[in-house]
Amino acid sequence: MFCKFVLQLTAGRARFYEECRRAPGLMLNRLPARLALAMYLGAAAVSFAADTPDYSKEAAVIQDFATKVSFSATGAREWQQTLSVRVQSEAAVRQFGILGFLYNSDNERIEIEYVRVKKADGSVVETPASSAMDLATQVAAAAPTYSDLRQKQIPVKALGVGDVLEYSVRSSQQKPEVPGQFWYQQVLIDDSVVLNQSLEIRVPKDKYVQVSSPKLKYETRDEGDRRTYVWKHSHLAPSEPEDKKKQAAVTDEPTQIQITTFRNWEEVGNWWGALASEQAKVTPAIQAKAKELTAGLSTDTEKAKAIYRYVAMKFRYISISFGAGRYRPHSAEEVLANQYGDCKDKHTLLAALLKAAGIPAWPALIGVGVKFDASVPSPAQFNHVITVLPQGVKYVWLDTTAEVAPFGFLLQAIRDEQALVIPTDGKPVLLKTPVDPPFAASEIVNVKASLAADGTLTGHVDLRLLGDSGVAMRGAFHQLAPAQWQALAQQMSYTLGYAGDVSGVEVENLDDLDKPLHYGYDYKRKNYSDWANHRITPPVPPLGFGPGDEADKPKDSFSAGARGESIYRASVQLPDGFSIELPKDAAATSDFADYSAHYSVKDGTLFAERTMVVKKSKVEVEQWGEYQRFYKGVRTIRASIFRCPRPAAIRKQQFRKTIPKQRS
Repeated sequence: MFCKFVLQLTAGRARFYEECRRAPGLMLNRLPARLALAMYLGAAAVSFAADTPDYSKEAAVIQDFATKVSFSATGAREWQQTLSVRVQSEAAVRQFGILGFLYNSDNERIEIEYVRVKKADGSVVETPASSAMDLATQVAAAAPTYSDLRQKQIPVKALGVGDVLEYSVRSSQQKPEVPGQFWYQQVLIDDSVVLNQSLEIRVPKDKYVQVSSPKLKYETRDEGDRRTYVWKHSHLAPSEPEDKKKQAAVTDEPTQIQITTFRNWEEVGNWWGALASEQAKVTPAIQAKAKELTAGLSTDTEKAKAIYRYVAMKFRYISISFGAGRYRPHSAEEVLANQYGDCKDKHTLLAALLKAAGIPAWPALIGVGVKFDASVPSPAQFNHVITVLPQGVKYVWLDTTAEVAPFGFLLQAIRDEQALVIPTDGKPVLLKTPVDPPFAASEIVNVKASLAADGTLTGHVDLRLLGDSGVAMRGAFHQLAPAQWQALAQQMSYTLGYAGDVSGVEVENLDDLDKPLHYGYDYKRKNYSDWANHRITPPVPPLGFGPGDEADKPKDSFSAGARGESIYRASVQLPDGFSIELPKDAAATSDFADYSAHYSVKDGTLFAERTMVVKKSKVEVEQWGEYQRFYKGVRTIRASIFRCPRPAAIRKQQFRKTIPKQRS
């Protein structure tokens, strides 16, 4: 609830996971997500037929985009992609000026066949494939363990506005991830202009293959012992300017295509469970560390918390999506020595240490930002690994990659989502993660300030955050040196709409994950609010709550925020002699949340308190009308203006100053 800005601090990780939902090895499978083609950026005009839409304001127009994939019965893969795109803005020149293709050097080979630029005068400028550079990724540079994740990068020669860029790239993977199995997933372009897009997937005709394409029909053709599935797609609607786009509560489902040779989720779980258990062996080094961490602790809960905090906070998280590099995690002992790891590595170390302490822990595969389809058993639906502790018929869910989350707390992006849980002594099973955290969220904000007659507001802001906002802000502070905390608080103040100056930032409970994050700072702003017209609003942040009332109606239930309470209080000492006209106390109620506002004045001080109580974290789509009414009611209450009439003595004095002196 506390200002959506703090939740955006963790959104980058979810976006990275979504970016890595691609065919194994290639960086540009979901091209528009990286190239931001839907920007309105003043571009050169392009001639189109009179009956076609006007694409002259598009940053770029994809003319042809073709992908061909071929699998053998062993699971080996050949992949080719060709692209033809008209570049119509300097922004697109910068985006396409350097092409990059990720691949796994351990089992994949990549070849750039051609890169060429076609000019308006008919001339063609070739970029030699030999000019491509084979580079280590940023992840590999920071964590040498991941040196097999590479990038083939090639700078495009002579690319300019109005040109057509064409390229072809192919890759081969002769060593399959799972012998005898294969899978593939691609999201077709629905967010940028593409005139023609095609996908062809060739498989052995006698091989079991499940195909999922709920939004787009496909054709099949057989040639000898091979079967080819063909999809054709286009997205011809011009992009809308940002200021005309409606806020969407839930985005439209993408045009997604999936194939898999796995027959059920048990097969998927058994495959990855074998990889994970092999790497989570308890070695003498692991046993010694577990004994050290649990010394003096008597209960399994105490031991589990101590081990969780150690793995979460002491081991640097390397953000590599599950499946983007290798599927096999590094061994627990190797992770212990390196002191860093990706999601599957951190789970492996956590599971090994817990096992050494006599506590069972299971891996769970989950998709962040993925529309899960339970009918398609494919590893491509997962991009993250978390941990499950069985406790009788209940479970404790852990995610050490959040680093500063309390024990048992999952970030909002992976709450109420399907996960493939892989027990060490049973069958893999799909389970839903909890809808809510193990405790109610709490946000308490207190602002104590004084307002001078010239409109300068001076005060102190105090915040205690427990829940999503607490994890986000704790993570932000944790990643910065104390000397940078003021800049963070200042940035947040600006984002909240407060243009004043922040100073004296203090933070408490930064490393104590069981307590609310507590921080505060001094605040000063000249010309506060609408003081020029002697009107103010209480200096409290806005209460973020679900999608806006102008959002499109969602197709499914949607999040209203974590269950819990937010209380924002402000006291403002008014200038001497000024009075204030208070709006009436107000409230809005619903089945899923309650909101109230209370105002009073005592001894020349304004007191304002606004409270939001979220009773249900999920709102059913059938309640959309009620939700809109509630949201509008909250927005109306928040928009209340407080008038501060000038004292009569001051008005009289100012009036006298405007009367010219009489000449004798």
